[in-house]
Amino acid sequence: PTDQLQMKKEQSQVPEALSEEQLKKLLMYCPEPCKTIVTIAADTGMRRSELRRLKWQDVDLDAGTLTIPKTKNGKFRVIPMTDRVAELLQTIGLRLPDQCVLPQGDFSRPLAKAAKNAGVGHVHPHMLRHKRHTFATRLRDRGVPLDRIMELLGHSSYQMVLRYAKARPRQLVEAVRTLENRQEENRSASIINQSPWRLP
Repeated sequence: PTDQLQMKKEQSQVPEALSEEQLKKLLMYCPEPCKTIVTIAADTGMRRSELRRLKWQDVDLDAGTLTIPKTKNGKFRVIPMTDRVAELLQTIGLRLPDQCVLPQGDFSRPLAKAAKNAGVGHVHPHMLRHKRHTFATRLRDRGVPLDRIMELLGHSSYQMVLRYAKARPRQLVEAVRTLENRQEENRSASIINQSPWRLP
């Protein structure tokens, strides 16, 4: 009897994302080791499960990369580290290959408290998942192509990544402004062509 029924298409929701200023405030109020986790999540876009499973054998400080051996879709990926993440990891003393990089535990409570003190209202206990949205949106704001963002996040299709283009459509605004710039160039060229002092 359900053969003729069609599944309702899932709505593509615009993900929440922190601005640079909000992220900066949040990190100021985060206690350790919560601050370390948020920093790495914000600068790598790693899933919460990937952060928990990250081991020192997956960290290459010389090359400045983090390797995720097995992602959600069963593939591995390599993430370049920012200077901030590299410097942070270098401060950790004991680095045994089979040892987890980040301490295990629930950081929802200190994270929620830090968000409240920082005045970042939309941050909630599932913050680490939303840090991926922040990571992707920050990359998009800087003009990074969607295929690169897709590779860094470990997504298997553009459908997931296209949501980040809607979060803060700064590039769309800049794209439209190129039309205005072109109109200004045409107007200037027209004035020059009509000038009696124009050289033949």
